[in-house]
Amino acid sequence: MRDHHAAVRTWLDHYNHDVRRMVDECYADDFIVTVPGFLRIDDREHFHKVEQAVLEAAPDRRGHIVNTIRTGDQVIVEALLTGTDPDTGTPWETPWCAILTFDGDGRITRDNTYLNPAEWPGV
Repeated sequence: MRDHHAAVRTWLDHYNHDVRRMVDECYADDFIVTVPGFLRIDDREHFHKVEQAVLEAAPDRRGHIVNTIRTGDQVIVEALLTGTDPDTGTPWETPWCAILTFDGDGRITRDNTYLNPAEWPGV
């Protein structure tokens, strides 16, 4: 069985350093990403555009894992996002949680992310 905790560490490392690689390598071909009440993504082109917009609004944003819990093919990731507002120079942080479902190859098929988009700069 694939080490889902290792897959989560790779996912977050790519998120922090090479978001394009995160989208292309960490997500299965038939993935769905949701931020309930805010966003639904189910194709790579759209995902790349969303992540590019995030990087433009928060170029130094970083995710930090607080805790992970594995249950079957899912990992619940409790995390903190930090960054600096590029317009004001003010540091910011916001909690976030993702429930990631993995396929047999260790790629994400479902990403239900819970966060408050209003706490992000530029939103």
